Amino acid sequence: IETGLSMNNVKVLKNMIRIKNLEYSIKYAGEHPTGPYSQDPKYDFYQGGIAAGGFVNAGFFLRFNENIALEPILGVNYSKTQLEGYTRPGPSVYFLVRFSFRSLNF
Repeated sequence: IETGLSMNNVKVLKNMIRIKNLEYSIKYAGEHPTGPYSQDPKYDFYQGGIAAGGFVNAGFFLRFNENIALEPILGVNYSKTQLEGYTRPGPSVYFLVRFSFRSLNF
């Protein structure tokens, strides 16, 4: 079992919607809407920011021999992002496989 704190930094690089072969630039729901019917700001603002959370991993250790082991792990990361309109914390579940090698001479 592993636990810890996490930090993330979200930066929106592109917001778009594609309908058939046409792409439209959009902005997620926030305080500064952009589009054909709004007054677009004359400055470029940063969409994103630094936030924090925590994680819990659980798994087991499969030893193949003295030097090689495999660790399948299931984890949950509970964190938030700093995006306008999307700042509520939420979980994300993930699965990872970690290989451990030791005392190997190459």
